[in-house]
Amino acid sequence: MKMPSAYFAFDLIGTLFDAKNVYVRAFTDACQIHGLSSEGHDVSVGNSIGNKRLSEIVAEIFPDMPPQKFSEFQVTCNELRDARLMTDCQPFPDALEAVSYLRSIGLETALITGTSESGMRALIERFDLSKLFSKENIFYRNLETDADIPNEELKFQQLCEILNRDEGKSVSLVGDSMSDREAACFPYFDFWAFVPDSSTTLDAFQKSVIPEQIFSSYRQFIEIIKSYEARIAHLPEPAPI
Repeated sequence: MKMPSAYFAFDLIGTLFDAKNVYVRAFTDACQIHGLSSEGHDVSVGNSIGNKRLSEIVAEIFPDMPPQKFSEFQVTCNELRDARLMTDCQPFPDALEAVSYLRSIGLETALITGTSESGMRALIERFDLSKLFSKENIFYRNLETDADIPNEELKFQQLCEILNRDEGKSVSLVGDSMSDREAACFPYFDFWAFVPDSSTTLDAFQKSVIPEQIFSSYRQFIEIIKSYEARIAHLPEPAPI
């Protein structure tokens, strides 16, 4: 028996950081600034965070928005989001401690996201995440080259970059959305599902994720990892050949 993975890659928004409300508020405020009504869409926007790009969300709610107006709306939305990430966003309880624990037992960690570099940098600076993730293991969406890539495809590419760079090492993705689950496609990657509340994704995860790898708190996640360590420690030494 061995540890489930040598690498644990964490999704950023909704997995490590409780930031979905930040994105919803940024969207709502951007709508108000641009004279649009977002009334009745908070839930659908919140459920889309992590699963869909802003362009897809806007196309569903405002299908007639011209491209130029969308570009202006996107800039406003991103600026509002980045400002709120610096003031209103917090990691989930024990999340950063869990990452630190993995590193303390010799496992490697990575950070992947469909969020743009500016949003990523806001959180890296505020919470000094460079202590938990090396520069080469921090991935984000480049708006010049990746703007049209769906989240699951972009995250799959980010995971593949880790796998190709460190060939032979197994990689797990820790995520909170079905988009994350699709990115960690079997048999290339393992998946751990974070379900902090009674979200609609729980039923779907229970059908496609190993039960032991579904957790609702990072304290529980740490205990699961420790249980792997304990079982490994009690394995008998292999017989000499």
